[in-house]
Formats: sequence, C-alpha cells, structure tokens
Amino acid sequence: VHFDVAQAGTLVYAERDPHADELDLVWFGRDGKSEPLGVPKDQYNLLRIAPDGRRVAFTIANARGIEEVWISDVDHPGLRKLGTDPNADCSSVVWSPDGRNLYFTSDRGGKPQIYRVPAGGGEPTRVTLEGDYNARASIAPDGRKIAVAHGRGNEYRIAVWDIETERFTILTP
Repeated sequence: VHFDVAQAGTLVYAERDPHADELDLVWFGRDGKSEPLGVPKDQYNLLRIAPDGRRVAFTIANARGIEEVWISDVDHPGLRKLGTDPNADCSSVVWSPDGRNLYFTSDRGGKPQIYRVPAGGGEPTRVTLEGDYNARASIAPDGRKIAVAHGRGNEYRIAVWDIETERFTILTP
C-alpha cells in the first residue's frame, strides 16, 4: 500500500485492483469522501503530498524499470514528469517545506546522491557534494538543512547537510 497524509489531514493513496498490476490514485478527504485523481492507472510508488495539500509527487517505473519523478495536481488533473534521467533510478522523494522544490535520491552520477528539482519543472541539481552515498533525505522545517544517510567506503552515518554553507555534520558515530 502506498499513501501519504498532508498536515491538513488529506490522504492520498494508490488503490490496487486485485486483478491488475496498476494502481488508481485517490484523494481521501477529512470529510470521509474519496475522489479519484483523474490520472491513468499505473505503478505509482513513494507518494508524497505537497505542503499545500493540492499536489502529489511520486515515482513511476519507465519501460526499462527505472523509477522517475512525476507530479499530479488536484486542481489540474494529469501527470507531469519532472526533469529526471530516464537511465537513473530516483527514490525517496520529499517536498521542500515551501512546496517549491522536490528532493530525491538518484544514482545519475554513478552513486546515490540527493538532487533538487523545481516543482514547476526544470533540470535537477545535485545538492550533496561529499561522500560516496547520500540517500533518504529529510528536510528541516526551515528548508535550510537536510538529514541524510551518508556513506564513505563501507561506513554509513546519519549526517546533516547545510544547503547554504554546503557543509556536512556527521551526527552518528
């Protein structure tokens, strides 16, 4: 089951037909009413509702099985693919607190790193600049720091990346 809950209490979930591999995207409001998002059935993963509660980001595997980042808007039904690389997996999608950007993990440079892409479209930029492995971003409420699973060689730690100073602070031994 894939789902996410907005701060206002709206739920989005991918509903599976027991006789099919594809899922329907459905909004479930605080009033108890459900409403299909009006997008085609597909294999939706990693659902994340935007802070405004009106958009949802997710990944869909392309024909080669590579996960790409997509957005759907409740007010403007349809799917919009963001500028992700069709040859590099994307995972761990999260919204910035202001809803203007999405952060995701991608191996587009050969090793998993955190990238940011404007929610309105554009090219992703690599955010993490140190380490062999940076994944599973969690954005601070002020949007200035990102906690990540950080690896160098065979050692993995939890680290915080300061977006403004571009410095890592390792939190765990």
